[in-house]
Amino acid sequence: MGENPKVYGPYSTRDGRKIILLYYPPFGKAGKRKTVSYARWIMEQHLGRALRTEETVDHINEDRTDDRIENLQILTRIENNQKSIYFRYGDPYETFICFECGKEGKQKKHDIQHNRKKGKKGPFCSRQCAGRFSVRNANPCYCSNCLINKQERKEKKNYIRGPYKTKNVGVAQRQEAIHLK
Repeated sequence: MGENPKVYGPYSTRDGRKIILLYYPPFGKAGKRKTVSYARWIMEQHLGRALRTEETVDHINEDRTDDRIENLQILTRIENNQKSIYFRYGDPYETFICFECGKEGKQKKHDIQHNRKKGKKGPFCSRQCAGRFSVRNANPCYCSNCLINKQERKEKKNYIRGPYKTKNVGVAQRQEAIHLK
């Protein structure tokens, strides 16, 4: 498609973007027709070369109808997607103070909001802090066997399990062992 095409347009699409039609010789039914983004065509004319497939034309102010050359820039597809997401939703990361250690951390807003909806505590700066918090704030069992203070529970656990397993453990002791796990 090295010959100069006939250019028709620009035409507006339903979403407000502009396109142009390029007709390559031989004109008529035997020729080739190509539809191109108007912003892309303007950038190609400005640079004097065809854009590569990995290059996209980005509107700096995110207004798709503003096709001035000073409002256009060339980005890769990944860069363009990241810029659009950042422009629409702001910074995807949120700074927070860890519940456990008090350090400042940074985490995706989506993850923090998801955990809050699920009723989870946090956010935490690391898995270690989350683990320490859950161990320290574990939901206690309020049955009569579990209302013994922590040190006595440890002693009973060691007594029941002991260095060796005994077969003659009573029903009451087995129930205590179940609650002490």
